[in-house]
Amino acid sequence: MTTTVIAHHASLLAALQPLDQRALNLALIAVPHETPWQLPVGVRAMLVDQTIAATAGRDSARPPGWPGNLEWLHLRSTGIDKVPRWFFDVPLVTVSRGASAKSIAEYVLGTMFDAEWSLSERVVTDRAGWTGSNAGTLFGKTLGLVGFGHIGKEIAQRALGFEMQVVAARRSAGTGFEDGVEIATLDEVLRRSDHLVLAAPLTEETRGLIDAEAFSLMRPGVHLVNVGRGALLNESAFKTALDSGIVGRASLDVFDPEPPPAGHWAYGHPRIRLTPHISSSTDLTEQSADALLRENVVRFAQGQAQALHAPVSLQDGY
Repeated sequence: MTTTVIAHHASLLAALQPLDQRALNLALIAVPHETPWQLPVGVRAMLVDQTIAATAGRDSARPPGWPGNLEWLHLRSTGIDKVPRWFFDVPLVTVSRGASAKSIAEYVLGTMFDAEWSLSERVVTDRAGWTGSNAGTLFGKTLGLVGFGHIGKEIAQRALGFEMQVVAARRSAGTGFEDGVEIATLDEVLRRSDHLVLAAPLTEETRGLIDAEAFSLMRPGVHLVNVGRGALLNESAFKTALDSGIVGRASLDVFDPEPPPAGHWAYGHPRIRLTPHISSSTDLTEQSADALLRENVVRFAQGQAQALHAPVSLQDGY
């Protein structure tokens, strides 16, 4: 039986160690970070560290000899909008899509609780502070989702548990209900949302999707959460919506660019809660991404390339 040879960046070694290479007739070869795209002889697949992928540069030149005999390339990251286009010279590309969905969903629920309850602002430190006004509640509120993939579905599942109404817009056509979620047009989602979550990938169609026209459809005081990509928002229109009160609060874990430059207006804006792209930064995400990577390696080594998890194409993130 021919040995399956897979190259990987050294930072992924810990995730691969549980594999029984002998039983799988598998050879794993570490590629030095100094020459990350130099393919060893006989390599059929490559496992790519997300940091190295991002530093390669989206518009960088194709490395000499690329893609060689590669049949499959796996990205440890979930998004592809920042990786080089020449990655897709490889016939099959997969990502860690879905690995971070549960963690991001918890982050989103946390931002919605904070918007309604503001618990940190209600902490009392002396007797004089033992007073307060009514808080809001998630019960009966409408959650709007722009994007209904892995992340959107995990958010919806949790929101339904708090008896919210959930309405979602997705790239595939159609309306109706799916697992308790109403599928509707983007305009309908924008009009009805009390909490509006952007969880769509960045493509040429979604870049700047939330523009002045979109903001004009929203309920005054809407809570906007962005865990997709910063460039989903038209920055000028977004600032106008904030300053006018159309957006009552914005919880942003992404921005364009990241980080915003020093002195940027978003820092310290009274209606913005800005976090440094941390919504997926949990042990659970790491464990899930490692498990998905190993499962894909096993399937590839067993000749099941057609059954690999999370295949993607250029159109999915560009």
